[in-house]
Amino acid sequence: METEKSRYNYYLSYWESMKALPTDREKVEFTEIINKVQFFEEHIDRIKPRSKNVQLLFASIKHSLKSSIKGYCDKKVIDYDGLFTPPYEPPYQPPYQPPYEGAYQPPCHERVKSKEKGTMSKEKKKTYGEFNNILLTIEEHTKLEVIYKTRINTAMDKLSSYIESSGKVYKSHYAVLGKTQWVYKDVMANSGGELDKDTNDLLQMALEANNGTN
Repeated sequence: METEKSRYNYYLSYWESMKALPTDREKVEFTEIINKVQFFEEHIDRIKPRSKNVQLLFASIKHSLKSSIKGYCDKKVIDYDGLFTPPYEPPYQPPYQPPYEGAYQPPCHERVKSKEKGTMSKEKKKTYGEFNNILLTIEEHTKLEVIYKTRINTAMDKLSSYIESSGKVYKSHYAVLGKTQWVYKDVMANSGGELDKDTNDLLQMALEANNGTN
């Protein structure tokens, strides 16, 4: 810890205490501790002498050292404890890495993929059916209304119930509800074949109306 302090008062009591130590190693440790404290290299309350004899001597002069430090810090207007507070470092944040090919992707009810690989559909899909598990755009729903007419809800509920009970996953619910698929054939069979009447003309009118509102 760098400071402007270049000297301090080495009291006779320090010298007398040091001479009482039995080994040169302990004397060196005792002197080193005093220098570290006085020159702000280590906080006085964090000093932990290795030798038991040095621990006892350090405890006997600790009050004197604190008074000396306080007097200097008050004179120089120094925050003693602040000298030993480490600077704040934000927690480490690893760099972003895109998911590797084949990594887990959220299911279709959380993420809707467009026909182009790696892009998201610009038009948001809504949920339909008894169990709210059928995803369709407004345009897709409009086309299906023309195909199924008043039986649109019947078709939606039939597919919704099948998905819920079987756990079947489809890439496109709109495709499953198309005229060549089982849902349409099943609903048509139960309606006496009335669904196919004027379907192409009605579909064209619905698309033109939908384009006119966009």
